[in-house]
Amino acid sequence: MTTLSAEQTRAIARLYSDLAASLSDYRFTHWSELTKSQRSEIESHEWTLLTYSSNMTTHAIKVAVADAAASIAGITKATKKLASAGRKLASVKRAFAVATAAVTLGAAIASGHPLAIGDAVSDALTAADG
Repeated sequence: MTTLSAEQTRAIARLYSDLAASLSDYRFTHWSELTKSQRSEIESHEWTLLTYSSNMTTHAIKVAVADAAASIAGITKATKKLASAGRKLASVKRAFAVATAAVTLGAAIASGHPLAIGDAVSDALTAADG
């Protein structure tokens, strides 16, 4: 079974929330046309969808935290190696390689994009090993 990313899960959670809001709008717009039983059933579905949305949001947070923990370990390792390489610079070419890798890693972290961070960590480790 495919696992959804945090971003995908949040997007689906938002859709469920929007759907619940649409049902609520419909229920109130057509209040006088609906029977009490129909209004109750629609409202029940609204609450179910909102609960699902909330559960998906909670899941998205858990996935994001798990992803972040792995990313933090890689970021920390790459940053330490870049700092060590920076203390041992012997040429302009090497200085530019280390600086570029560090700037790229910083930009990837700021973007918050997991794939960009992973690529930047890998590139930083390569540059640090020189």
